[in-house]
Amino acid sequence: IHYACAYGATVEVLTVLIQAWEESMNKTDAKGRTPLHFAMGNADRENSPQAVKLLLDLVPGGIDKIDAEKNLPLHLLSTKAESVEELQFQSRDNMKKCLDIYLKAKPKTSIELVTCIQKMPEWLRDVAVIHPTIQTMLNTKISSRFPTMILMLDFYFLAAVIGTFSITATESIARRYNPQNTTNEERSVSGALLSPLYIGSVYFLGREITQMISVRSQTTVIAYMLDAENLLNLAFVFMTMYYAILMGTGTGNDQRFQTGAAFTIGICYLQVLAYLKSILIDFAVFVSGITYVATRLLA
Repeated sequence: IHYACAYGATVEVLTVLIQAWEESMNKTDAKGRTPLHFAMGNADRENSPQAVKLLLDLVPGGIDKIDAEKNLPLHLLSTKAESVEELQFQSRDNMKKCLDIYLKAKPKTSIELVTCIQKMPEWLRDVAVIHPTIQTMLNTKISSRFPTMILMLDFYFLAAVIGTFSITATESIARRYNPQNTTNEERSVSGALLSPLYIGSVYFLGREITQMISVRSQTTVIAYMLDAENLLNLAFVFMTMYYAILMGTGTGNDQRFQTGAAFTIGICYLQVLAYLKSILIDFAVFVSGITYVATRLLA
């Protein structure tokens, strides 16, 4: 039955095999994989959706079985999805159907499941995150106290950084272009005014380091830093810190400071968009659509 699931056998063939030896559905291979693992790992095949549904109907508990490599059946679908080309429409459609059937069976909320969804190719992850099962799961998780606290802290620190940077950068520019201010001390901004920038930068840097640690098993540090959203987050942290230091010391070329401060404000407002994407799924879909269209227009 493992081979039958791997090679996309029909439901009729699977039914005959199951009737011949019902216990085969719970048997595992050398890697601890069940027939469901094989069906999900070859979800691009035409008969795979029906096979997945049959296996889940007969053995619902198989949905949460983990193999020797700590992989759920969903992990194998995710791995297979990475090799499916954009123009293989039928294969992608079959995989989406398997994903829908799997999620409708309501797998347990676990770190393996969340990690698997994070590792999915974007085209499949977009389908997963708007599925009612995942939405319910995420809503339950995000409504608990700790995640809610983190979201609120993100909002408060982001608002504090943007407000403080706008005020202090304007004051710093005024001081720099005042001919009466000839020393760095006279050109500098009060450390008390700049304190929200330092605290905010340290907070967001800590958030990024925590995220790097949490996904270390999924990607390399270089790959993480080259991701567009992560790059934006890091640029926000380091540019805010850098210009806060320049404002506090009064050093640096005045014209370059003015240009850099304006650019940093732009990055701050991009962070606002990123924050809205993280809490509003409809807005996230809208931004993704705009990004997709813009990249195609550039081409």
